[in-house]
Amino acid sequence: MIAPPRLRPGDRIGVVAPSGPVTRRLITAGVRVLEREGYRVRLARHLYDRHGHLAGEDDARAEDFNRMLRDP
Repeated sequence: MIAPPRLRPGDRIGVVAPSGPVTRRLITAGVRVLEREGYRVRLARHLYDRHGHLAGEDDARAEDFNRMLRDP
């Protein structure tokens, strides 16, 4: 098994919602924890979108996910 290198303070963490919608309150709390540990946080463009029971339109969720995967 090949494992990626461990995250270190200063590394960037991307946050996406590829399935169900998220709340700003919980995301804000999570971002605070990550930043307190020294990470830089990048939120997806469509993170807070909603479409029925999903976190936005399919295309927007896919775009966010793929954008984070391509981000070095």
